Amino acid sequence: MQDQAAKKMVGGGGPRSGPGFVYVVRAVNTNLIKIGMSARPERRLQTLQTGCPQELELVEEWEVNNMQQAERAALQAMDDHNLQHTNPNFRAREWFFLTQQFDIDDALQTITNAVQGQ
Repeated sequence: MQDQAAKKMVGGGGPRSGPGFVYVVRAVNTNLIKIGMSARPERRLQTLQTGCPQELELVEEWEVNNMQQAERAALQAMDDHNLQHTNPNFRAREWFFLTQQFDIDDALQTITNAVQGQ
């Protein structure tokens, strides 16, 4: 019983290393994006929205054979823009900031390149 509850907390019981999606969610009217993985990105967006006062939108998703590996590649590719670099106490390794020099199009291209390299 405890194993089933733990699996649900991780992502609906599916294996994280299995097929699914890497996605980008954007906090509307901000320069913040989140990279994540899920078998069902739209459902994941609803879950994220529940705990977030800022409106969120699903910007892009990539279908992948190994969610964990593809997400790791995307996170590494975007590391220079990780929000933790602006505040080391901020403990959300999946959130990134955009700038005029590195906008949403640049981020999506960087993530696409990383995910397709898997």
